[in-house]
Amino acid sequence: PWREGRPEKLERNRYRVGTLHRGHHFGTVDVDWSRPDPVLTLRIVGKNGVDLLQHRIQLSQLQADPPPATGPQWQQAEGEVPMRVDGRFHDWPEGRYLRVHEGWLYGRFSLPQGKVGLPASGLGIFLGMDTDLDRESGRAGVFGKGLEAALYLNYPRGEDDYPYETDFLVDWTEDGERYTAAEVGWQLGPTHAARNYEFALPLERLRELGAFAASRAVRCSIAFIDHESSAVAPVRTVETVLPADPAPAVTDAAIPEKPAEALRVVAYNVLWGTPQEEPASFARIFKALDADLILLQEWDRERDNEAEVAAWFNAHVADGEDVFAAVAGGAPGWWGGVGIVTPHEVIARLPEWNRVEAGGWDFPLRMAGAVVDAPQGRLLTASVHLKASGADIRSAEDARRAAESVVVNEMMRGAASLSDPDLVVLGGDFNLVGSPDILTRCMDHLDTDGSDLAVAMPGRLGEPSLLHTFRRARPGIRLDFIGFSESSWQAVNAFVLDTRILPAGVLRKAGLEAEDVMGSDHLPVVLDLVRR
Repeated sequence: PWREGRPEKLERNRYRVGTLHRGHHFGTVDVDWSRPDPVLTLRIVGKNGVDLLQHRIQLSQLQADPPPATGPQWQQAEGEVPMRVDGRFHDWPEGRYLRVHEGWLYGRFSLPQGKVGLPASGLGIFLGMDTDLDRESGRAGVFGKGLEAALYLNYPRGEDDYPYETDFLVDWTEDGERYTAAEVGWQLGPTHAARNYEFALPLERLRELGAFAASRAVRCSIAFIDHESSAVAPVRTVETVLPADPAPAVTDAAIPEKPAEALRVVAYNVLWGTPQEEPASFARIFKALDADLILLQEWDRERDNEAEVAAWFNAHVADGEDVFAAVAGGAPGWWGGVGIVTPHEVIARLPEWNRVEAGGWDFPLRMAGAVVDAPQGRLLTASVHLKASGADIRSAEDARRAAESVVVNEMMRGAASLSDPDLVVLGGDFNLVGSPDILTRCMDHLDTDGSDLAVAMPGRLGEPSLLHTFRRARPGIRLDFIGFSESSWQAVNAFVLDTRILPAGVLRKAGLEAEDVMGSDHLPVVLDLVRR
């Protein structure tokens, strides 16, 4: 609804030139082709024929927008763009399908049937590795002899929780060695449905497993294997040079300090009430991160109570200082568990439980929203937890997520029109394993200038090329995201905290222990925002 006296606030747009005009008017575009660089004159003309606005621009100054992306619009933190295992390929040299970078072997491939989640593709991906360039040595694989190692991705396991698995094979006879993805440290991205995928393997670990001989080159061949027909379709063979002693990635594993004037956001799925049962590790994590805004999922199995959530943080994290909470726990017996915790005053809350009917389910939306009076400005924020499972973009679970994304966006748009925020933050567990359009739809037109929220791109602290936030899957997948107002704010730090891989000195300085993240199957996602 329009608010009398301030309608212009609903149409802020960073691309607008001049003043917004609402009365009866029309526009004209005149082009002067007589000049070497033609000049365009754009006018807004009022009903009395008088120019209300005139703007001139040279034709050479006009540039087309980049083509639309096939998935979410990602926003990098400031600084150099690193290698990211995300399937976008913008960080790859043109024409390369295999490369070594900072101690990792990276590869990429495209699925022949278009955009689909790997578990739903019906294909196994076989990466054969000839590491001594001798076609007579090694074992036979789908490409014949000469292979010393292989990566077999997405082969059927027959288990309900993880129907597809990834194995790294070395000397694969009946008595040969077979290693899981977790044992090798292999990573794959993106973890939603896509056409293009990339993977990363740590060279140091592969050498420890005996995958590489003394040769400094490796020939890799990629094939697709149809699970139903067992047909093999070779795709390409590429070669790269491996360093004799691959250096590990050079990264700063220290937890970044929150910059002055920054607003720190943490999104964390805490695994169904575990903080109440085992508070110590969660208290250490929240203290170390010192967030201005915490977006929680799965806080409790029963109906959440704002006073109880605030009391937990007062007792375990804030040392008796007052914190504020906004939660949506659902009706008794319904697992809700979403909430917002902040040391700043909550001045309004979004309504609870819009019922969503889609994909065979009819139950409330797991979403808690609030307007927060923060020192950095008025903040509109929400914590969401969309439907889980369903990697196929045609699955009932994905249909449910699609319906939920529409409601999330509508609720946020309505709240923005009433609250006139300086900053919008939308984060949580989006369970993005099917269509990536679901995340894009949630962020649609929610920036304060009318554009879409940008989605932060945090890498795992200590291994920034790895983006996964859900540690229980094999390999890890990315389920948790944070969108923010990119038009007037920028991400200066963006990382995923995994205490298991941080140096002991870093943990001691932060008051953390190596196993602290084991309390949940998700990892905390952290974002520091400052005004542009």
